[in-house]
Amino acid sequence: MIIGKDASASDIMRWDFSVMGAKSYVLQLSENVKRSLEWKLKKGECIGAAPLGYLNDRDEHGNGAVVIDPVRGLHRIRQRHLHAGRYDEEMQRVGSAQQEGSRGQQDGAV
Repeated sequence: MIIGKDASASDIMRWDFSVMGAKSYVLQLSENVKRSLEWKLKKGECIGAAPLGYLNDRDEHGNGAVVIDPVRGLHRIRQRHLHAGRYDEEMQRVGSAQQEGSRGQQDGAV
């Protein structure tokens, strides 16, 4: 439909109804997606693709589930534990530096 300067009132009204219908569809779709994501989060399901080291799967009830990838999963878990250990070590270093009175350049804290 083409609306120009010579369009009749009924053509303009028909155009407005088409736009209103399209806008209603998009808003309802948005609400449905938000509601679906909230429901999945409440049930503890993963929304989207499984993280690295895990696979998307189905449980016995047909619901989406995330399981450890038998090929890459253990390697990824080891990496995460190694990283967590390094983080803990760094936090211990920062804590001991603060106890010794070390100061940062901007805010005074390490």
